[in-house]
Amino acid sequence: MNALLSVFIFCFSLALLQVKTCTQKEVVSMNATDYIAWVENPENGLAVNKEINNMIFSVQYKPLAYEVLLQEKRAMSESEMALNMDSISDMQYYTFRIANSGGTDVHRYNADSEQDYYARLEYFALQMQNDLVLIDGSDTLPCLLYHYERTYGIDPRATFVMGFADSRKSMESKTLMYTDRVFGSGPVLMTIESSSLQMIPKLNLSE
Repeated sequence: MNALLSVFIFCFSLALLQVKTCTQKEVVSMNATDYIAWVENPENGLAVNKEINNMIFSVQYKPLAYEVLLQEKRAMSESEMALNMDSISDMQYYTFRIANSGGTDVHRYNADSEQDYYARLEYFALQMQNDLVLIDGSDTLPCLLYHYERTYGIDPRATFVMGFADSRKSMESKTLMYTDRVFGSGPVLMTIESSSLQMIPKLNLSE
């Protein structure tokens, strides 16, 4: 009987170990080039697209290390990276884009006149910030940092750089909600899943 009990305990422990191994999320280490590519790859869940009524809305979640790499555009030591990340750690950062599925310039798409076109530019530059919120866990956060990137026709998309307060809920799912007042798409919700946030690689600057 004791032998059977020992066998049962051994098999049960082995099963638990296998479950833990299968469910454990392995966070890998990457150099700067591979890290940037990983963050921007939609398959990894930090870049999310949604198409509604021929309009494509996309959001890119930007981890602090990624944001620093984009800002600095130079080689850094581990200590420099840590200092730069700490200096911006009071916020969380996103890039939001609006595009037309047909490749049309969204600034002029369905704009009936030059007056409509310039009114849209003014909305993008000065008012749209009020129509963006981030649902972070149980918190609903207003957009505190907002910049509309004017490209003067070079890029048919509209691009917005945004920042929200860091609610210290870094591993909870985050949903960007945009109340569309231009293209008739209604509330647009795009979610960065918790599982994707847990898989963000470690940046290895020594590679």
